Amino acid sequence: MSRTVVQVFAEHKPTTFYLGAPPDQYVDWDSPRPLGCKPTDKLFTQFAGGDLSSDLVKQVGKQLFKRLAKHQAVGMALDQLVLNNNVQRSSLYIRVAGDDAESLPWETLCSPKGDFLALDHRWPMGRMADPPSGNQSPIERAFEPPLRILAVLSAPPIDARPEWDALYSAIRDERLKLHLEVYVCQLDLKVHIESLGDPRIHVNLVPNKASDLLDEIQAFRPHLLHFFCHGSTQSQPRLVFGNIAGWLTQESNLTITADDLRQRPEIVQMVWLLTLNCCDGAAVGKNVASIAWSLVKGNGFPAVIGMREPVASADANLFTEAGYLAILAEINRCVGPSPDPPDIEWASILYQPRRKLAETHADGHPTTAAAAAETRQWTLPVIYVRPQIFRLRPPSTETGLTDKQRRELQVELNKLLEGREFFKRLPDVPPDMIEELNRRIDSLEHQLYPDGLAAATERDLPSRALRRGGRRR
Repeated sequence: MSRTVVQVFAEHKPTTFYLGAPPDQYVDWDSPRPLGCKPTDKLFTQFAGGDLSSDLVKQVGKQLFKRLAKHQAVGMALDQLVLNNNVQRSSLYIRVAGDDAESLPWETLCSPKGDFLALDHRWPMGRMADPPSGNQSPIERAFEPPLRILAVLSAPPIDARPEWDALYSAIRDERLKLHLEVYVCQLDLKVHIESLGDPRIHVNLVPNKASDLLDEIQAFRPHLLHFFCHGSTQSQPRLVFGNIAGWLTQESNLTITADDLRQRPEIVQMVWLLTLNCCDGAAVGKNVASIAWSLVKGNGFPAVIGMREPVASADANLFTEAGYLAILAEINRCVGPSPDPPDIEWASILYQPRRKLAETHADGHPTTAAAAAETRQWTLPVIYVRPQIFRLRPPSTETGLTDKQRRELQVELNKLLEGREFFKRLPDVPPDMIEELNRRIDSLEHQLYPDGLAAATERDLPSRALRRGGRRR
């Protein structure tokens, strides 16, 4: 799947934008142009305030599209993406930097023909947290079932039972082997989940300390991590949830910050996708980046889903069911035997949940498009990704390693790959250091993938030299 990336910077005034790393035919693609709009403009304040009369959502989306199209290269890229009605999927990412850029509702982007990009399966749409680096080696994760999912369902005083019902509805009939670890703060919910007798599921009470919960997440090593809790961006982006004492007092009494999660490399290296189904999970506070952006930036999680604004619990539950059906479908697409593992474009999983939200709030509108023009709820889920393509790779069955040894080596390999990316971006790094990292990475790859990871990597990258530390100029 091809990608179009538009880079929008509000770190310095005025907000500017340009096209990121396009094909050669786009002239002046990297020349910044002023965006000419900001969150405090009347149209956007009306949107933020909920005044959605007269197709306001569509007006907002068309205004953003129009502003972007004023840049010749960006306009050409958008034309190529949507106006030609390309039947092949091609994703669009807005790479944002600065509060003003992040606060704009990019998910509303609407073509001159009236098509909302985020509501069309041909144009998966998301946000990018970092600029592409010189080396775009894919983020590869070895996967052998069971799929490990860990869910923390704790948002006192909100009853988490509907959220559980939505999650279980999505995984109940799933044929892919999985293990679901659940943490709740409600004793009656724990009893209910246990009564289902589903051997794939283990339920626990949220520990008394947030650090203990992080320890248990780290020990479980989830592929998918899900938080149903509260979110805040005041002073520092953080997740707020409760233990059983918090549920009894009807208050959220535990906190996990973005830094708390990022400082657990064992968690970051194992999780493919983190979902923050909570109020303000992707919202921007004064001079504070959203927690979703914070968790992805700088070699963080590969992808994080959050909410731009507080959401009703019913909408959060609807999003969970539709979202996990889409996530599991995407993973199933990628786990079959194949010498060339397909890419996962995480932005594509938001198409169905967004449509479900628009349809749920249709209020008598005859079509989804008509409802979307005057409904904000579908625009609230956002996804942030790192620039690199993500793909899954089945582990070799000829390694002679135990499952525990293979997991430990995979974590070590992931750390070395991230470290190499970091050092290659620094000036004056001794070549011997990069070569030593290359030797250690090659050794681990041969242990984990004796049946041909290097050959597959050769097909995916421009050159072996680039993979081993060369820089693009």
